[in-house]
Amino acid sequence: MLDALFDKGAQLLGAGVTGDQLKLVFSIFSSYFFAWIYTLLPARASTKHLFSVIVTLMTMLGLLKMYSGFLHITLTSLFTYLCMKYNRSPSGPWLNFVVVMTSMSACHIDRQFKGNSGDTTLDYSGMMMIATIKLTMYGFNVLDGRRQQGLTAYNEQMKISSYPTLLEYFGWLFFFGGYLVGPSCEYMDYIRFTHLDDKARRQLPSPAKPALMIVARSLLFIAILVTCGPKYNFDVLLKAEWESMPYLKRLAFIQVVAFVSRCKYYAVWLLSEGACVLCGFGFNGYDDKGRAKWDRLTNINVARVELAQSLKEYGDNWNMATNRWLKHYVYLRVTPPNKKAGMKSSLVTYFVSALWHGFYPGYYIMFLSLALFQTLGRSLRRCLRPLALAPDGRMPLPLQKSVYDMLGTVVTVFIVNVTAMSFVGLYLQPVLHIWHNVYYIHYILGIATFGLLKVVYRPLIALQKKRAHQSGYISKSPDREPKAKDVDVTEAVGIDPPPADPIVVKEKTR
Repeated sequence: MLDALFDKGAQLLGAGVTGDQLKLVFSIFSSYFFAWIYTLLPARASTKHLFSVIVTLMTMLGLLKMYSGFLHITLTSLFTYLCMKYNRSPSGPWLNFVVVMTSMSACHIDRQFKGNSGDTTLDYSGMMMIATIKLTMYGFNVLDGRRQQGLTAYNEQMKISSYPTLLEYFGWLFFFGGYLVGPSCEYMDYIRFTHLDDKARRQLPSPAKPALMIVARSLLFIAILVTCGPKYNFDVLLKAEWESMPYLKRLAFIQVVAFVSRCKYYAVWLLSEGACVLCGFGFNGYDDKGRAKWDRLTNINVARVELAQSLKEYGDNWNMATNRWLKHYVYLRVTPPNKKAGMKSSLVTYFVSALWHGFYPGYYIMFLSLALFQTLGRSLRRCLRPLALAPDGRMPLPLQKSVYDMLGTVVTVFIVNVTAMSFVGLYLQPVLHIWHNVYYIHYILGIATFGLLKVVYRPLIALQKKRAHQSGYISKSPDREPKAKDVDVTEAVGIDPPPADPIVVKEKTR
């Protein structure tokens, strides 16, 4: 009955919308009603845990009818709970990590065998990916609570000192605000929120306005999908009409297709975040001006993604919850905080990030390509950015810095959009067909930049030192690699050490 209703609604909307897509959006919208009910619940934490479990059961079994998916996620979750409860050795979280990732991989393989590529057919793989993040974080947090030493500030905040009951555990895992598409949340963040008493809850600012603003932004991206999706999509790039366009128009068309493809992520992530904000979970204190912040569970910063000046900035603001997971529970766990960042940690993080997405070749092509482009970007930043600043390395030169920033945005967005066709297309043949029709321009630019750097890198570094010397400063480059705790991890491209800009010491030369 409900499936027929969603299919009928999809037909009325047209624009390539499917019944499954409409069902997912409706499921997320329904969480706003439950978020409002959540605010009316008594302060007892057990009531809130039970409420989340019941709502998620109703959604997954009653509305989405994902019986096997629910069973798969629940059994994997029970393994994590029992494993970490009775395995108190330091290897416990690693055993849990391997089993959970294997379980998720089985879900991805099953999806691919069924031919469910893209997002037109709804399955439980997205929910399994969110559960994987939560379950692997949980294992390390339990270990941190037991050892109580050698922890980073973040680990100290998220450690689990008291082993949860099954109700607490599943209340967090099945929290209705982020169960379907994220955002994932830390166990201790959830526990601290659910244990707020009536007095603390009354002191929270009203979430109504920020939630409405987030919903409005989500609806904007849904409107873009409905109106632009039928004309600007990956399938159009495989047709003769696109191939017959002038070259520059073909490139411009790819830029629009990539943006429209991202809009579906913007829409569902923002919509899900709004429900978390409405129930109060998104509150994150106040800024320096006393304004309430509602970004505790923010998963996307659209403006910074679309106007990113580097691949690092792009990755830092895309799928931010996964970014934190990769940094604190993969990269930093295989590299001790007081050790230098190494290739081993980078490769493990790249591998886990790709595995988390699935086994389509397009994912691996994109991650590898962006990793190479990011390496080039760091070298470019190292030799060009200091020339856009005053010799003291702090004050920007207005014209030079503006040009540097603008070119950084144009190049970053162009490279991401062209490379992202492999993420959207998934399979090798159609992706290579599209890139062939634009003459692999992104790779040609990358190779040309690499060759140019071989020629100009040392002269530009020498020019930096000359400027510093003439202005009475000493310029000297760092003599050590960044430590693991100083390295940022991005979901899109893995590891991005801070660029090794010259350290300008304010000391007069003799």
